[in-house]
Amino acid sequence: MKALLLILFLSCYFLPSLSADGDFLTQEEREFVLKYPILRVSNDTERYPYNFYASYEPQGYVVDFLRLLASKLQVEIQFLTNTSQALEHLFYEGHLDILTPATFSHNQEEQVLLSDEILNIRYAFITQTNTPLSPETLVGKKVALSQEKTKYIQSLYPENDILTFNSPKEALEAVAFGLADVAIEDYVAAFYIMNRFMLANLHVQLPDDSRLHDTLHMALPSESTLLHRILNKTMRTITEEELYALRSKWLQHTQNASTATLQLSSEEKSHLELLGSIRLCIDPDWMPMEGSVDGKHTGMSSDYMRLVEEKIGIPITMVPTNTWLESIEKAKKRQCDIFSLAMPTPERRLYMNFTTPYLDIPLVLVTRPEEIFFSDVSAIHDRPIGIVKGYSYGEILRVKYPKMLFVEVKDVQEGLLKVRDKELFGFIDSLPVVGYIIQQEFASQLKIAGKFDESWALGIGVRNDDPYLLGIFEKAIASIAPEAHQHILNKWVSVRYDRGIDYSLLLKILGVFALFAFYLLFRQQELRRHNQQLALLSTTDALTGIYNRMKLDDLLSHEYKYFLRYKRNLSLIIIDIDNFKTVNDTFGHKVGDAVLVRFTQIITQEKRVTDIFGRWGGEEFLLICKETDTKGAKILAEKIKTALSQSEFEHVGYKTASYGIAQFEEGDTIESVFIRADKALYCAKKKGKNRICILGGYSRN
Repeated sequence: MKALLLILFLSCYFLPSLSADGDFLTQEEREFVLKYPILRVSNDTERYPYNFYASYEPQGYVVDFLRLLASKLQVEIQFLTNTSQALEHLFYEGHLDILTPATFSHNQEEQVLLSDEILNIRYAFITQTNTPLSPETLVGKKVALSQEKTKYIQSLYPENDILTFNSPKEALEAVAFGLADVAIEDYVAAFYIMNRFMLANLHVQLPDDSRLHDTLHMALPSESTLLHRILNKTMRTITEEELYALRSKWLQHTQNASTATLQLSSEEKSHLELLGSIRLCIDPDWMPMEGSVDGKHTGMSSDYMRLVEEKIGIPITMVPTNTWLESIEKAKKRQCDIFSLAMPTPERRLYMNFTTPYLDIPLVLVTRPEEIFFSDVSAIHDRPIGIVKGYSYGEILRVKYPKMLFVEVKDVQEGLLKVRDKELFGFIDSLPVVGYIIQQEFASQLKIAGKFDESWALGIGVRNDDPYLLGIFEKAIASIAPEAHQHILNKWVSVRYDRGIDYSLLLKILGVFALFAFYLLFRQQELRRHNQQLALLSTTDALTGIYNRMKLDDLLSHEYKYFLRYKRNLSLIIIDIDNFKTVNDTFGHKVGDAVLVRFTQIITQEKRVTDIFGRWGGEEFLLICKETDTKGAKILAEKIKTALSQSEFEHVGYKTASYGIAQFEEGDTIESVFIRADKALYCAKKKGKNRICILGGYSRN
């Protein structure tokens, strides 16, 4: 009986807290969440450390913050990854529910709803020197700013020469390589970028200017008042413990050494005591990143491992190996517990987990001196390019650059020797590694001739059969103070001028870095164009220049959710060119391609601005008609049909098309509407082609 009473007492005490998730919402708000369980959220390619894309997934403080909100609301987040500018455009076009992080200074005059504050931030001056700066001494200097901050900072310092860049990372690179005198960027982001991308010659100053404060928020469309209210309520349920965990993971690199402490749970401490030591595998020939010299671990990762060793309180011992491939095999056989520097790949995830990256290394192309500089490395076709066997970037580059002829080599030394001896056209590896070896051995024989957009995002690899190690090393890396990061970068990456007596070596070092600096200068001029091209390549059809099927799927999914939410009219028109196979069979595919391009141009001219147009596949096209019922879609189809009848195609004369129309109705799915549109298209073909057919749905036939 006493036991029963105890159970009843505990049930009464604990049940309210267990059912509390969601109790802070009204009935209307709960119904909204149930009806719209997917939130479309922006994921910037490089908004460090808040919202960025690395290791094949969205990462960052705000990303984890949103995932925490989603878990509390029991909704799904659908991240859309792109550049800041492209995401902002998609947001104002209505293709995103949440744009984040959004600064108050940038959005205060926009017609958007800002959530409660996620984080308070402070802007800093970033320069190459420690000379104190003030608003007065900034006058006349070249100031690098990311695009989002330009309007606000320019209003504060109107007398400066402002250079605008796509991201804070690019702004800091401009200062690091002498293209600007100072950058004004978020203090937290600046420290993170400097550490991660090895910008070792930069210094951060916090100016005494109260105007250089800002806040981070989520931005929502002005009509999303209910979602805005729901998100703000959910934010207020986040506990201090949950916020501390987020800050420890993403923001602790900005703390002072005295506060950057490692806090382990009792279970984690007991686990480390039980292990006694941790076995480490490295790449033995990858200096200055890491290496084995006389059986001892050296290089950048060696310094990081010593710091981690001090923090976790047990020794980290290196397992001797002769090659990186041998290290990989030992990890698979559980003969080592961690990699000090590694990048995740699908194959490696079978036996390892990976911490948040603590270094992000640029990949570069090395050639002989007589070769030209490549501003676009994708232009290199069918020429042998060396990559080290077993390195993770090889898998990535083979997918992105299918026309490159990759040749595997044993190690970096072999790859560079083969380039020097003309057995390979070029060799790909990280900038610090090839710069280090070129300075020592190949200064007048090799050069850096190009840079890839890809980079190595390197963290600690941890065996995946240990339930505690990943969390321990994640915390240990996060607890390393910025001064320690800076010291390691300066030690292994910076050009050391104190060897002034060796003028030939100094000239070699300056020569290598001058080549790379020249490349960055050239890159700044073309950066926006390249970013736009990359964004277009991922969303457009290569032949016609209109949206491809993947992009159409994304946009239609968005419009379907708006149809569900607001009951707005939405119709589809599938357009198929009549007898197109005959064109290819009679005149060849080159003429067929010309017909597709001309056909696209005609429809683009005739469609409305709000209509979404793309190539569905082959000679089939799709129009997504917003705010349009079947009557309006039929009028549009007739307009296109008339324009086609008046347009003569070179070599083939006049061409016609058939049109299948269907409208979204209550109870419809995307698939059900497509089935009707396809049937309507079949009907148009069956009736003799050059026809428009409409097929109704649930409420009509």
